[in-house]
Amino acid sequence: MERVSWALYDVANSAFSLVMITAVFPLYFSGVIAKGEAPGSADALWGTAIATAMAVVAVSSPLVGALADRRGWRKQLLALYLLIGVAATASTAWLEPGQVALALGLLVVANIAFEGGLVFYDALLPGIVTAEKVGRWSGIGWGLGYLGSMVCLVLCLPWVESGSFDRVFLLVALWWFVWSLPLFLKVPDRIPVGPPPRESVFTQLARTWRRIRQNRPLFRFFIAYFLYNDGIATTIAFAALYASQTLGFSAADTLKLLVVVQLSAALGAFTLGALSDRLGHVRVIVGTLVVWCAVIVAAVMATTE
Repeated sequence: MERVSWALYDVANSAFSLVMITAVFPLYFSGVIAKGEAPGSADALWGTAIATAMAVVAVSSPLVGALADRRGWRKQLLALYLLIGVAATASTAWLEPGQVALALGLLVVANIAFEGGLVFYDALLPGIVTAEKVGRWSGIGWGLGYLGSMVCLVLCLPWVESGSFDRVFLLVALWWFVWSLPLFLKVPDRIPVGPPPRESVFTQLARTWRRIRQNRPLFRFFIAYFLYNDGIATTIAFAALYASQTLGFSAADTLKLLVVVQLSAALGAFTLGALSDRLGHVRVIVGTLVVWCAVIVAAVMATTE
């Protein structure tokens, strides 16, 4: 029950990622909130907001992560990020056309809460599974997340088609909160807390960074992860805008396409999570990145023909 409850948090927060970052909110922002902006301006603002949120997470996560390890506050900080993200998401339901700055501000706050909360969510997994099953259960979490977010998106479709976007955003906020409850009720934080260190958090981070620099394979991994994850995040953030503006899909057709994509992604997550425990995480990551690159190149070629 602990492991299933942990995986259900992926069902909770994946709805935010799919609906608010990929599928609905970018189209709503471009077509309603920022409709009066100059051509291309809305997309540029959207990209800036996503980049800002990711930059804040990149800078703040090592600090709050070190604090969580010192105090054993992983679940407490995850709860804080959850409440902030849910509140910011729900607040988008009251946006009015032309409120560009407010819309972007709420998006940035909600996305920081979503991305930042993953630090503490992922940190709980080693406390409830053995090292040999981390890949499998990580894949189960991702797979359930894809399926859950797909269900949430399907529920949103009638409201998107009728223009009731306020109901869409309230549903996502409620979905995120309710499906998170099993984790906080059933999942313990078994990661031991050591004796209070004498050095400050900043000194500890500096020492950790020096160790990473000395460990060349680990250092290369961090650089590679930064580069490929940034590319994936950019693709996800602009997928719906690309489908609607470049390929000419309607909003409803774009969402239906993403429903199909979620099904294939769920299948891949369930399969590759277990496969990584057998073949090795590096091989599976490289294989999936090759597929990512091939698909993106094919999409670019399809628009230039």
